[in-house]
Amino acid sequence: MAISEDLLEILACPACKAKVELKVDGSGLKCVECRRVYPIRDDIQSCLLTKQRSRTTQQTNHQSELEQPLHSLKHIVESSPQLRGLQQQGLRSEDQDPQPLAAAIWNWDSVKRVLLVRLRSIGDTVLTTPSLFALKRFLPHASVDILLEDWVAPVLDGFPHADNVITLERQSTSARARVARQLRANNYDVVYNLHGGTTATLLTRATGAKHRVGYQTYQYARLHNHLSPSSSLLWGRDKTHSVEQQLALLGWTGVPVSDRPPTQLAVTPAASAAIAGAPSGCGFSRAPVCSDSSSSGLRNEAVVGGQVWTFG
Repeated sequence: MAISEDLLEILACPACKAKVELKVDGSGLKCVECRRVYPIRDDIQSCLLTKQRSRTTQQTNHQSELEQPLHSLKHIVESSPQLRGLQQQGLRSEDQDPQPLAAAIWNWDSVKRVLLVRLRSIGDTVLTTPSLFALKRFLPHASVDILLEDWVAPVLDGFPHADNVITLERQSTSARARVARQLRANNYDVVYNLHGGTTATLLTRATGAKHRVGYQTYQYARLHNHLSPSSSLLWGRDKTHSVEQQLALLGWTGVPVSDRPPTQLAVTPAASAAIAGAPSGCGFSRAPVCSDSSSSGLRNEAVVGGQVWTFG
């Protein structure tokens, strides 16, 4: 039978996750790495794994057939990130509850501690809050921590969806070593590298977590043991927002994120008092009030004296 190049591009071997190619006679699909053969019966609806063809260095001219357990098309779908994404899109359209972007990669019942690594700026930290919310909603009884640079950490003061904020001093080798030891001692089950930079990746690896998740495109991707495809592929769009990129990394591992939670921050009493005393020095008669009436997150508006001002 004929199979389009587009379909072959997104199919993967259930055993080793390598590409498959159509046999010359069109009777099946063959893995380019492990040489397993998937005979095609009744078109592709009954594509079954039946045999493995292996070759050793001592027997280069001899092929032995090893009987393998049968695998249905479901296994091929689950082995391909593209097909898994399409499958989950169908589920999201039928159910209004938040859904993951792919099937769970591990058993979440045993997860007790999760860490998000997101270094750098204040804006980056704010854009991480939807991921913190999604994780805490999914794992209400687990500890959800985040690693930030020390000068940014106050942004999450009072934030209810982060159990612990771990801080890293900027441009300090000794501080990195100290934090690495602390992270290791915390015994995290899952660590998400939302940043991808060198320091973030090295600290992710230093945790020793059983599940270390990052994107395939990271410079030191090999230091993770779970590598996600692009967020564009998972969301099914060419362009994705930074918030969606971070949520996609969680959603790929089975965390419900399809509702795209908005950004959010807590206002502590100390922050309220500081803002209340600021207007007189800035020429305002009273404190501006931020408006957040959009479903997608914070808006660049302030209400002063009953008038709405747009900025940024």
